[in-house]
Amino acid sequence: MGRSHTGKKNSKGGIMSHIVIKGMSWAHARGMDPVVATARIYSQNHPHIAFEWDARSLQDFESQPLRELAEKYDVIVIDHPHLGEAVDEGLLLDLTQTPYGESLGQIAEQTVGKSHVSYSMNGGQYALAIDAAAPVACYRPDRMGHPPTDWQQVIGLAQSGAVAVPLRSPHALMMFFWIANATNIAIAQHRQQLMSDADMCLVLDIFKELTQHIDTFCYTSDPIAILDAMADDDSSIMYCPHIYGYINYSHMGFRDNVIVFDNIVPHNHRGDKKGGGSVLGGTGIAVSALSKHVDIATQYAFEIASAPCQCNIWVQSGGQPGNKMAWVDKQCNRITHNFMQNTLQTLENAWLRPRYNGYLPFQAVASTIVSDFLTGRMDKTQTVRQLQRTYRTSRTT
Repeated sequence: MGRSHTGKKNSKGGIMSHIVIKGMSWAHARGMDPVVATARIYSQNHPHIAFEWDARSLQDFESQPLRELAEKYDVIVIDHPHLGEAVDEGLLLDLTQTPYGESLGQIAEQTVGKSHVSYSMNGGQYALAIDAAAPVACYRPDRMGHPPTDWQQVIGLAQSGAVAVPLRSPHALMMFFWIANATNIAIAQHRQQLMSDADMCLVLDIFKELTQHIDTFCYTSDPIAILDAMADDDSSIMYCPHIYGYINYSHMGFRDNVIVFDNIVPHNHRGDKKGGGSVLGGTGIAVSALSKHVDIATQYAFEIASAPCQCNIWVQSGGQPGNKMAWVDKQCNRITHNFMQNTLQTLENAWLRPRYNGYLPFQAVASTIVSDFLTGRMDKTQTVRQLQRTYRTSRTT
């Protein structure tokens, strides 16, 4: 946690107390650059306060238990499926019970889609959305003038070897959920089944229609790996139909080639016409309930979630904002090749994953089960049975 120690002498010759706020984010420019930039500005305005930021891998960000972080860090960048665990164990500060709680209404109104709601539980607010994300589509504009507009065009591109999707856990499950959601299939509405067996079979068939044409490296790749490969000069990847958006790749000079992002393409099953929403991701800034510097950590969290910060230094430093004011800002879109304007529809309609305590272990196992089906290691009947069993177990333990 944050700790105090002696610092520089003040103008009267005394010793100023120097407070260090420890923060944990995740290891990518999108995760680190904006929090480092905003912390630097905060420290300039409060010279006796310094920040130390650490980063965990994307895999750890998606799966590492929060209890391991709450004892060590004052502010933690989190993923909303951790909320059930965090609330049950009292790990995070309820922001409604702070002097800044009256600002929550405005922040909620300005948040993209369900991003703010995703960090709410049992009447409390346990994080502020500083980053809004969901799987969207993306393409190399120097390789193709216009992206596909329907599913059959996507399949045609895949058959030519020009398509990749990230399928490393949990991303195979995220695409499975998107297909279900866009097909108007109810997901996790009952404790005894994830969805009906028939609906699950339909989703698996649609999924495999695409993945039978993709390279096997997709199964070991997360979104960062796919985007890095796609941006390479020698890449054969022209298009990705389902990938968590990363605004950095829209900035000129971030990689060798710019990637342009777009709304997700409908797959035209059961009357789906708009592509629907995919699966909400993004990040929130939370304050550890065990922090010794709750007031400072809370003030910083509210500052970086505010529209003035999100529309300016956050986007300028490579951050992907959670505040909708930035998503509709002309300057923010100009410097990111319209990343936000092009994908806002998908974000606004994104599906909110379950957040019960036990969901995260289910997500990890279920993604592996889906991958085993796609690669032929498990047949459809076995896959349905295993997914249903894994889901039921996660709801009863």
